[in-house]
Amino acid sequence: MNTIKKIRFILLFVVAVAVSVVVGMAIGTKKQQIVIKTDTPQTVKSGPSVELKNVAYSTTNNDNFKEWDLTAESAQYLQAEKRVILENLLVNVYRPNGKIYIIRGQHGDLNTESRDIKMHGAIWGVMPDNTTIQTETIDYEHAKRLITTQDKIFIKRNGKFALEGKGMIIDMANEKMTILSNVKALGSK
Repeated sequence: MNTIKKIRFILLFVVAVAVSVVVGMAIGTKKQQIVIKTDTPQTVKSGPSVELKNVAYSTTNNDNFKEWDLTAESAQYLQAEKRVILENLLVNVYRPNGKIYIIRGQHGDLNTESRDIKMHGAIWGVMPDNTTIQTETIDYEHAKRLITTQDKIFIKRNGKFALEGKGMIIDMANEKMTILSNVKALGSK
């Protein structure tokens, strides 16, 4: 009988230690800040450090909240310059309140240190309220959570009205959009 109690005590002790180790590891580890997934990596001898096809890339903050993700048809990683050149990309920028800003463009440039994204070529975006924006360039400043352009913009909302202007700032932290100049109402189309 005494032997059975000792075996139970030892088993209970081993289980308690195992659970403690698993819980400690789960609490102590942080989620990877940046994740890259690709179908076909190809190293290149000159120029980019790595060329990738069908790229998925995302970043999270210290609380493991996904701040943005992007997908691109192709990417060239320039390690020495700490940047990634992207082609045919789609970026989703997430807000803590569940709102998502979507931006699509032909060409992009990601700074791997600051996580800023510059896009150009047939930019099309959708704000959380289904307002669409078209322009030629967009800059996303990650630290300030700003989307900006200095180019001509066309804005449409639910087919009820349309605006055009030059230059725009979207402050995602305050959910505010500002058109900088030459604002004209175009009427419904």
